[in-house]
Parts: sequence; C-alpha cells; structure tokens
Amino acid sequence: MTPRAIALLAALGSASLTSSGACSPSAPPATSPSAPAPESVAASPAADERPIRPSLPFLELRTAGAAEGAELPMVVALHGRGSDEARFLRFFEGYPDPARVISVQAPVDEGNGRAWWSFRGKSGAEVAAEMRGLAERIIATTEQALERFPTRGRPALTGFSQGAMLVYLIALEHPRVFGRAVSVGGVLFDRFVPPRLPAGVPPIVALHGGRDPVIAPSSERRSIAMLQALGADARYREFEDVPHWIMGALKVAFHEELAAMAAPGATPRAGAPGAAPR
Repeated sequence: MTPRAIALLAALGSASLTSSGACSPSAPPATSPSAPAPESVAASPAADERPIRPSLPFLELRTAGAAEGAELPMVVALHGRGSDEARFLRFFEGYPDPARVISVQAPVDEGNGRAWWSFRGKSGAEVAAEMRGLAERIIATTEQALERFPTRGRPALTGFSQGAMLVYLIALEHPRVFGRAVSVGGVLFDRFVPPRLPAGVPPIVALHGGRDPVIAPSSERRSIAMLQALGADARYREFEDVPHWIMGALKVAFHEELAAMAAPGATPRAGAPGAAPR
C-alpha cells in the first residue's frame, strides 16, 4: 500500500495494517481443468424508480454438480483488490455442497485486476461514502440474482481483503439482506461500528491467516471483539502459517463456514487443522 492509502485507512478507523502490499495478490494459484465454467451475466440498472444505484456484472458458478435451474443456497462473493470475479471463483473449487456462487465484479480497473475503490486523492470520509454506495450496488446485484435464480433461504455474503471490508459494512448497515457473513483477511473500520447493534445482523465469521503481511491478524481480531461487545454473533478463527490468501486449512474452513448456512442451527467444527478460535 502507498503511504496515502495507509493514512486513509487510519482515517477510516482501522487497526494496524502493514504497508507490504496491496489488499489482494493479483493472481491465485492455477486451477484444475475440470473446474466448471461460470456463466457471465451483465447486470442492468434497476427498472423501477427507486433511488437505487446500478447493479454490477457478475459470474454464476454452481458447485458440486448442481443442475441449472435447481433451487440452491446462494453465496454472494466479493473478490479482493487486484483480483477479479473469475479468479475469485477458483477458491470455490472442491466446495462440498450444491450451491450457487454469485461472484461480483468490482467497478475499478486495477492493473491486471479490479478494485472496489481507489484511495488516490480521497479523504477518509470520501472513501466511506464510496463504500456505502458500493454496498447499495452489491445489494442491487443480489436482488437481481435472487429474481433470476431459484434460491433456498437468504444468501450468504463473503469477501476477501478489500471485499471483506465491504462484507462488514453490508452486514451492519443492511442487516436483513444476508443470512450469514464470512470475512477473509479483512477488517471493520471504526467509523462503521454502530453505537448499538442493529436488529437482524447476521452471524459474522472472520477467517484470517496468522502470517498475513498485508492486514495484521490483530486488526480483524479487534474487529470481531468490537462486534462481540455490541452483542453480535461474531467469531474469529486464525490459521497458523497462512499468508494473505485462501489456502490450506483456511480454505477448508472457508467452505465449511459458508456451507453451514444450508443447515440451520449448525455450527461448523472449530477444531479444523490449523484453526485457532479466539
């Protein structure tokens, strides 16, 4: 991250973020040729007169051999900075249960990938306003996907790095849209912490690599502690020797936490190899 970006993160009220890199590496590991091909969907603006922002393009991926048109749990996925909606789908390889993943495209060109927002030339207040606008667009995209695809229950929301920062904001300021929120390698900015917990905030789970050089594990640990102090159903899981990436035991937990939405009342096992609940 640039010194300007770090200063703006501080203005937004985050805890310690290191300056060793961008919020997301630009390319995930290679995937197997047998991975299912996602369907590209170009989202269109809302047709009614509500003051809602345009929705965003997305890719659809059905996991575990799910049939087209099947009623499935939905996962709305927000990639990290420097990645894109297609590459983020690779983290769903091997997902054990039938589900429909809606991988949303961030609006900003960022080198060889995309970003949700840019810090360049903006104050902390301007970035916060941009994030709130993005939250509305992600919800509009989710509504479009729900209208198009038969869905079982409320969708889950997940994101990595910069995408995970939006997960926290959406879960707190639009609490009744999603049934579960999973942040990976993210952080909740202090300015988005409400004085009182809104009604309907979904369960929030944070997964973080213990050797993350981009966003310090202590930052997300603090985010979850603030939510727990408000009375939120929030948990933190840290994975030793995992960097700023979705891999190994963290990837297993990523699948496990999202799959739990299909089993009401189920709590994923906390003793997965490498996992250290805090």
